[in-house]
Amino acid sequence: RRILNFGHTIGHALESHLGYGKIRHGEAVALGMKCAGFISQKLNLLSKEELSTLNQTINRLPLPQLPHINGNHLMPFIKTDKKSEKGVLNFVLLDGLGNAISSTDVTEELIQESLKVLN
Repeated sequence: RRILNFGHTIGHALESHLGYGKIRHGEAVALGMKCAGFISQKLNLLSKEELSTLNQTINRLPLPQLPHINGNHLMPFIKTDKKSEKGVLNFVLLDGLGNAISSTDVTEELIQESLKVLN
């Protein structure tokens, strides 16, 4: 079941921030997957080649152009994600392609850095 949440933390935050109906759920999750993949690579869970494969696959999708995303505006939505427990962010990352794991090692700074892939 965990693999189904890959990309959802940032995806749900995008939906909330942009307003429901402004971006489709699947589009938001796909963009969240790009961020989660970036974080996975930064934590040495994905190789650069694996991240490239993930991004190339997602980039084949007809995703919308987003307005500039300010990470400071997105963070409140991310911090209240239902997968967080007692204020600790619980992110679904990839430990190799196809292997989803839960991680509490994701810092706010790393999330902010990952959001740059959206702009």
